[in-house]
Amino acid sequence: MPALDMLLEFYARATRSPMSITDLCLATRASQRTAVRHIERLEKEGMLIRRGDSHDRRRVMLELTPLAVTTLDRFFDDVLASLVHDPP
Repeated sequence: MPALDMLLEFYARATRSPMSITDLCLATRASQRTAVRHIERLEKEGMLIRRGDSHDRRRVMLELTPLAVTTLDRFFDDVLASLVHDPP
């Protein structure tokens, strides 16, 4: 699931710093076409923000929104809680 992979890639970074579309494609092994399609959807859902790079006007940077961080925090809290209450 490329969209989930993209969100998790950002979330896993300790700094949650912005990432270029190219770097995100490399990290998630998604093609540029696939990535852009999912990035557009994640933007519409309020999970990603697209910004220009202050050092290189040709590059587009992406970052998680506060909504995405909160949603992923809750997701992992639920996963951990289920593991504690119902271990495999």
